Amino acid sequence: MKKNNIKKIIIFLSIIIVLFIIAWGAITLYKNLKKAYLHPYHAIPENAIIMVKTSSIYYLWNKILPENDLFMDLINFENLYNKTIAVNHADSIIRQNSDILELFKNNEFYISLHNTSDNSVQALYILPYTKLQEKRLSKSFKEYRNDFEENYKETSIYRFSGDSSAFYYMKQGILAISFAPELLKNSIDMMNSGKRMDENPAFNLVDKTSGKKVDISFYVHYNRAFEYLKSYISDEYLSLIEQLQSSSEWLETDLHLRKKIALWNGYSSFTETESYLNVFENQSVVNYNFLNIVPKDVFYFAAISFSESSTFIKKQLELSKTSKNKTSNFEKTDFWSNLSISQIANVIYYNKNAQTTSPIIIAKPIDVTVSKEILIQNMESVSDTSSYLGFTIGKLNLSKTARCFSPEFFANTDVQAFAIIDSFLVFAPQISELKYVIDGIVNVQVFTETQLYSEMSEYATNESNLFIFCAIANAQEQILSMLKNEYQDHEIMATLLKNTAYAGIQFATANNKLMMTSAFLKYESSGVTPNKMLVSPEKQLSDSLHFEKKTPKKIWEINVPNTIVKAQLLTDPSEDYFKVAIIDKKANMILLDHKGTKLWQIKLKDYSESKITMVDFYKNGKWQMYFNSPNRIYLIDKLGRPVGKTYPYPFRVLAANQGTIIDINNKKDYRAFFININRQISCIDLNTNLVSTWKMHVLNRPSNHPIQADKVNGKWILSIIDNEENIHFLNIDGIPAFSQQKTIPKHHGSTLSFLDEPQASWYYMSNSGFLIKISADGKIVEEKLPINDIPYTFTKMKCETTKNYMFVVSSDKNIHLISTDLNQVKTIPHNSNPENTQISSQIPSVFTFTEAEKNTIFNIDNQTMYEFSGKVDLLKTNNVKNLINFQGNKISLWEIN
Repeated sequence: MKKNNIKKIIIFLSIIIVLFIIAWGAITLYKNLKKAYLHPYHAIPENAIIMVKTSSIYYLWNKILPENDLFMDLINFENLYNKTIAVNHADSIIRQNSDILELFKNNEFYISLHNTSDNSVQALYILPYTKLQEKRLSKSFKEYRNDFEENYKETSIYRFSGDSSAFYYMKQGILAISFAPELLKNSIDMMNSGKRMDENPAFNLVDKTSGKKVDISFYVHYNRAFEYLKSYISDEYLSLIEQLQSSSEWLETDLHLRKKIALWNGYSSFTETESYLNVFENQSVVNYNFLNIVPKDVFYFAAISFSESSTFIKKQLELSKTSKNKTSNFEKTDFWSNLSISQIANVIYYNKNAQTTSPIIIAKPIDVTVSKEILIQNMESVSDTSSYLGFTIGKLNLSKTARCFSPEFFANTDVQAFAIIDSFLVFAPQISELKYVIDGIVNVQVFTETQLYSEMSEYATNESNLFIFCAIANAQEQILSMLKNEYQDHEIMATLLKNTAYAGIQFATANNKLMMTSAFLKYESSGVTPNKMLVSPEKQLSDSLHFEKKTPKKIWEINVPNTIVKAQLLTDPSEDYFKVAIIDKKANMILLDHKGTKLWQIKLKDYSESKITMVDFYKNGKWQMYFNSPNRIYLIDKLGRPVGKTYPYPFRVLAANQGTIIDINNKKDYRAFFININRQISCIDLNTNLVSTWKMHVLNRPSNHPIQADKVNGKWILSIIDNEENIHFLNIDGIPAFSQQKTIPKHHGSTLSFLDEPQASWYYMSNSGFLIKISADGKIVEEKLPINDIPYTFTKMKCETTKNYMFVVSSDKNIHLISTDLNQVKTIPHNSNPENTQISSQIPSVFTFTEAEKNTIFNIDNQTMYEFSGKVDLLKTNNVKNLINFQGNKISLWEIN
């Protein structure tokens, strides 16, 4: 009986527990449903001017943007630079917290620009997050905020700690950040309203066309964007801006950034009838063969294509009656309608004869014969026609312009003369200008024969309805004149225009109120404007060092018969003095003593530029020189004789790099490592035998970099860099030494530097300018270098006085000496072309800065510097810093103490 009661109680309790779990789950589900996570479009206020969407802001900020010249120059604008300092402060926070780092790396990121109540433009940054991320993120962000908290409509707005002026809120799956609290409140209002940004029909049209796997999706509201631009434009050109302002409603393009090129491809939508692009609806496109007759020094052109001129002009007139910028009474409308053309272009070019810019209008007639008759009817007399170099030219009784095709694109071009050139009609204010155009055609001095056209044609489509192009660098004076007076003398603005070679935008008809829109811009930084690296304020600690230029002490100088390809200072542990080994282009090897006296000369089978390593083949204290060419390995004793029976040893497959040889156990048990052109890494001993324990490793990519060998906790680790600057680590048997968290390509101007204090780690600089630290367990840490400019070269150097290491980093303006903890920076002002520079350090406290064939030697202990042309090699012996300098067939020895 009791047993039955116990069973009933257990069953009853079980039912209660199950019901409780179900109820608890239902309540939780209800709360989650009530707190449904929203799409970012719920949180972006409707007055957005521009919106940018990217799949990973971390990748965009640290990889794509820093590799683009335009972006790196744009941050010279003071207001942008101040923002990037704050963003960089946030970036340092992101790197320290794995939860926040995961959010920024793997989630979409939205940036929108909005007008605020003080007439400024502020940015709103939005990141969506998942339910699984919410608790961890809320806890993580709590660590980086101060005591500020404002409750706005049941949503808490916080402020980040430190020097940051950024605010944020987290609500319903949305993390919103802004430097303007007002914008966060607008975002909360939008969220509470239940509206979505994509409820706007025009936005919705273009949003559906957005690429799903692109780096950046770029959205622009035409009216608001050009309204903001008006604040910079002089009153004389406002009507042109208003024409562009009414072009369409929303534009979406997928943005692709390269170092010097920015490309946009997408669609513009025009649901409103007053949109200018409406006039192109159902109009066909025409190719741009007219560029074959455009003078080569073109500044600008706007080309319009349509099915038939009378229909297009009628649409243009109807639009002008309803537009905000009403323009009517177009003169000579009948003339242009009857001319029956399918394309018209307004071209501004530089006329070298007149030493000024000149305009022409080029029209593509459907029937040249019919068009010629129309032209004759509009002349005062038939005698006004003549021939020039085989082309018909004449005068017209046409007083104004072709404004009926576009009130602004054709506003300033008078038509007083014409020429029939092939299948085109060309109009100009004067006959002399037409003759200049014809001279250019006859002498093949046209736009299509220029390098600018060759580059542009790679990015421009061959057909469109509207094509606007400007050679901005050539037209910078004219563009600056369009700005208000306070911006015309803006140094950075002038520099940006000077560095922008050209830009263009094209529109072509598509279905459903859409116009295909593509744009391109080429920008190439000249290095005139100082680039600023994104560094947090607390890291900007730098002392400026000034080095005294000194004349070194020359010990000797000699000439050899042939051009020197390799010269190296060598030390033999059994002797007190160094020697100098020389290899010339005719494969002669020469050995000199420390006084410059020739000891011997031998003939090699081929010449070598690889490093010479001293080894003890016989293990008897007598040392030999070990080096290789692409074809074979050499082992030469100090009398100039090959060692052993197998040397010189021929490679079965050509070597792709210089070999690396190490004594694996400090018992003169040598191993040499080579990479061949088949990407195989081989290991041989001094008897040229393949080492049996070595697992033949094959790289995914070729490499002509030397293999680096470092000892970590008593064990050798080989580091190999392939030609795409990816780094691989192997142990002494050819097996991967550890599993890296990820692969970060090395910058081509960075060495891989190994430091064993405080823990064994490799350091290098990434392509995006970050300091990368790889520890022996494969863990990777990325940090910003504490400098205000863009790093190009990186190496390590040991200080003789302190015995500590420091990093040496150069930019185009400075050389920086940075402590390995990144807390101390000393700067040496030094102008250079960073693309042609290298830094190396062969002896303590001395580093060599090489630019092309010029070497500057810096001694940081006494702050002296020396300059040499050609190539150099340094070695410290008997407390003397020796340097050999060679160029051509001349070699000299110097002391640089």
